[in-house]
Amino acid sequence: GWVDGLMRAVLASQLRLIILVALCLFPLITYIFVDLPPRAHIVLSMLLVAAGLLVAAKAPKLRLVIVFISLSASLRYVLYRGTETLAMQDPGDIIVSLLLYGAELYALITMIGGYFQTAIVRRNRPLPLDLPPDELPSVDVYIPTYNEDLHVLRPTILGALAMDYSNKKVVVLDDGCREEVAELCSRVGAHYIAREDSFGAKAGNINNALPQTNGALVAFFDADHVPVRGFLKATVGFFLENDRLSLVQTPHHFYNSDPFVRNLHMGAVIPPEQHLFYHGIQLGNDFWNSAFFCGSCAVIRRQALEEVGGVSHETVTEDAHTALQMHANGWDSLYLDIPLAAGLATETYAAHIGQRIRWARGMAQIVRMDNPLLKPGLSLAQRVNYFNAAWHFFFGLPRMIFVTTPALYILFNLHPVNADVREVLVYAIPHLVLVGLASVTVNRNVRHSLWPEVYEIAKHYELRATDTLAPAAFYNWGNSIGDPSTSTGFAMFGPSPHSVWDGQDLIDMIGPLWGEADEAKLQPPWDTTLGGAIGIHGEGGSSDWTLGCIAVENNEIEELWGV
Repeated sequence: GWVDGLMRAVLASQLRLIILVALCLFPLITYIFVDLPPRAHIVLSMLLVAAGLLVAAKAPKLRLVIVFISLSASLRYVLYRGTETLAMQDPGDIIVSLLLYGAELYALITMIGGYFQTAIVRRNRPLPLDLPPDELPSVDVYIPTYNEDLHVLRPTILGALAMDYSNKKVVVLDDGCREEVAELCSRVGAHYIAREDSFGAKAGNINNALPQTNGALVAFFDADHVPVRGFLKATVGFFLENDRLSLVQTPHHFYNSDPFVRNLHMGAVIPPEQHLFYHGIQLGNDFWNSAFFCGSCAVIRRQALEEVGGVSHETVTEDAHTALQMHANGWDSLYLDIPLAAGLATETYAAHIGQRIRWARGMAQIVRMDNPLLKPGLSLAQRVNYFNAAWHFFFGLPRMIFVTTPALYILFNLHPVNADVREVLVYAIPHLVLVGLASVTVNRNVRHSLWPEVYEIAKHYELRATDTLAPAAFYNWGNSIGDPSTSTGFAMFGPSPHSVWDGQDLIDMIGPLWGEADEAKLQPPWDTTLGGAIGIHGEGGSSDWTLGCIAVENNEIEELWGV
């Protein structure tokens, strides 16, 4: 349409591009840094909001315009907050005011990083694979397993064997050394590799198999991810086109609902929680040549993997760390936004929280041990994307500050903001409206704008930095990562009941209003209405509470397989 024609005309001339950028930036810079009279600020804010609404309605492809407008309103708000509204009289007010402002700065940095990762995306299409069968590159299909039930593992093995690709070898990597798995592989025609020490967990399991196989490419599927027949034909062609391509990652698609969708009965209303990452962020990462390896539903070139010493086992997020190493070695990556396998999402809220804690600790370990901002070989965009992936997981403490600050004002008369409410709203309303508009435009169809609040509030207590991220960032885990028999660090699985807040935080203070929660009573089957009760778990004389019926588990039939 006319939008595409206009963009091509502007991009065709460097002078036109400079003029357009200058015309756009001048009013925005004025809006951010010039201390305008209140009425002038209100008028300019209304014009910016109107411009954003017009672009969103008539030309959504120009979403970068909305992003820049949103950034200008947010920067103006944060500048105003830092120079005009900090309460610096009473010591208690100073602490609360600085904590709240710090949380807002964290949110601003997270927002900027999110815009960087999602505002510009690249969408790839499968390349035709027309080679004769004897000329196809060889592929080893790895299915790592430890203790998964056979009824989960068997469909994955059969799906891998049924893939329409002649030059492949399906290899089950069994860290559990189970006779029944070996018998299943022998019966259906899959290769079987077992080991006994379980060192390095999944990463060690894969690295143990690499010298025992010789495929030019290695495909990875978790034990519960069943591939479609055309998986390899849709992905292998990219490696033939680019000999510096190390990774082709595809989305993780789940045939069961995540705890949020299931327990709140929102399956027909909202996209699954992980849609934002797999159908938004990864597309932006791909534009910047920094698509992450997600551990499953992916193909990696053996040469690239061996150059970095195999799958990284120094952190608990071995997949992202491995991708970081390959990118630093100059290898390219590609993301194909087509679901080509289906697996199981976390089945309970507790398992969901445990998984997120593991990811958070792993990303914090990467920052401590292999900081992407300082790592040689990465481009600037790759540094930003990897660091932002870790930075996001620090939302626990800022979110706790946002949640508890109103209570501190009401209960203890502590003043986080020293300003007239109407004056604050003059700066806050444009910021909030434009952030929401940018979120709707950029994350269209993959994340509803208000649901991040639900997700973060539900998870913030367990992901608070004081308990889960700071230890991971500074504790020397040594070689015990992923080895349950030798690990001496903090627990990596499941919500932790221990923290410096135990028995002291506001949530524990108001928890008794709902009565003590018995963990045994919260296990499925257990149903309640939306206004039902809410505890998650209690151990060691203290209770960790999460306010929300997301914790109330509903049963779901998971016997239907399909993509």
